[in-house]
Amino acid sequence: MVGLSILLTRIAVLAALVGFVVEERHAARPLIPPEIFAVRPFRLGNLVFLFVLIPFGGLVFLLPFYLEWYRGYTPHGAGLLLTVQALSTVAASVACGWLPQRISLRVRLSAAVVLMACGMIVLAILRQPGSIAPLIVSLVAIGGGSGVAMSTTMQVVMGHLPEDLTGTGSAVQSQVRTLAQLLGVVLFETVFSQVYVLPSSPAYGAATSAADLATILAAFRYALVFGLVCLLLAQLPIWRIPDTLKTQDNARTEEADRQ
Repeated sequence: MVGLSILLTRIAVLAALVGFVVEERHAARPLIPPEIFAVRPFRLGNLVFLFVLIPFGGLVFLLPFYLEWYRGYTPHGAGLLLTVQALSTVAASVACGWLPQRISLRVRLSAAVVLMACGMIVLAILRQPGSIAPLIVSLVAIGGGSGVAMSTTMQVVMGHLPEDLTGTGSAVQSQVRTLAQLLGVVLFETVFSQVYVLPSSPAYGAATSAADLATILAAFRYALVFGLVCLLLAQLPIWRIPDTLKTQDNARTEEADRQ
């Protein structure tokens, strides 16, 4: 049952969003120039960003609980293990710049999303207790796939904007990234909490029954299924984006024609 305060907050947020759109459409100098959304790769790239970062943000939120509650790691151990995903994301993002140019943007993005999905599937089928190796492999796959997907998507989004819209485009992309990860936290937590309700005892975690462990695993798997659906949806705009980046000469020509 949704509380009154939460319902009123949602109504206020929706009203503010509608008011912002109406004001922007009639403003002489809008904060976000509407012509930026006429750039098709910009729209599609941000849509990919949204669908990729929702599961990424949700996993960053849920994984510590999964490692501590279900797999029995201490907070210190869970934190050290999660650095595997973070380092994989950074390493893959940097290495993406050295990928051969013959690998098309669509193939690169699609493969990165599939790699993320494979890592999530491995997480879903892991049992407790078990070897740490499959867990590390899944974290590397999720981190590496997300690193390639994010860096390539940024190339797509920013590489097709005219020079006078790059600043606004960067700001919009940053907001999409933040919004997607926040949505991931909210949606993954909502799915998880519909299956498993956290006990009110502050001493929780010292001992967990087999029934609790099974419920925690089921809740985590439901959240992963939701994340996999998001990644599946990301494949739809991926195969509609341009397969090559626009050159600077083409960008200047299009900007001159538009002016």
